[in-house]
Amino acid sequence: MIIKFLIGNLLYSTIEFIIDNAFRSTVSEPEIGSILYCDLAVGFAEHSGIYVGDNKIVHLDSQGNITLTSPSGFIAGTTALNIYVGCKGPSAKGNDYIAAKAMRSISTRNRRKYNFIINNCHRFTADCISVNSISFLWQLKDICKQQLDIDCWRIWEGAT
Repeated sequence: MIIKFLIGNLLYSTIEFIIDNAFRSTVSEPEIGSILYCDLAVGFAEHSGIYVGDNKIVHLDSQGNITLTSPSGFIAGTTALNIYVGCKGPSAKGNDYIAAKAMRSISTRNRRKYNFIINNCHRFTADCISVNSISFLWQLKDICKQQLDIDCWRIWEGAT
């Protein structure tokens, strides 16, 4: 039963990837402070972070380290084929305050007690946006919609 579920999810993720690349709009580059995410485990989970410019992303890794990485480092160890960027209409949406807060997190509190459910990358990303404590991508997307006016997610063209 688990294998059937995994194969079904893998098939779904593959179809989603094909549809995304054929039909989903792209953005050439995120804005500084853009919220990003990618697929983590064949559609079972996602990974999020914050674009800070110069082709760099701040994120919380699975070891609890807040690090500065490249797009390839951001998706390393995941099943991701695309990185998605929070956008308003056709353009990436960013926020300098969010980027600055993410960068400060590297030097001031670069280690967290990581927990896949309650203290994960989505919570770190949301903490850089506001004081809301969340744990899931759908909650992060809601915060992005409410507080940053993000209305869609576009593939970062050429990121991977």
